[in-house]
Amino acid sequence: MDFNKIYKGDCRVILKELKPESVDLVYLDPPFFTQKTHSLKTRDNSREYKFNDKWDSIEEYIRLISESIIECKRILKKNRFYILTL
Repeated sequence: MDFNKIYKGDCRVILKELKPESVDLVYLDPPFFTQKTHSLKTRDNSREYKFNDKWDSIEEYIRLISESIIECKRILKKNRFYILTL
């Protein structure tokens, strides 16, 4: 996996490609179980971006968050601080 590159996809899949203890910082901005479809338009209204935050169950959502945090912890270097904000 290349560093200094942006990857788009399921973080649970992409994080597994990283070596253990190879990352200095992880910023996690998860969905918030709003059960809504969110949309945002550009300032000139030329484009609209949508994102679906609907889940079949709270268990499915918790599984996503848990698996993501486990992978983040695995790839973080052990000599780093852990800061988690939700």
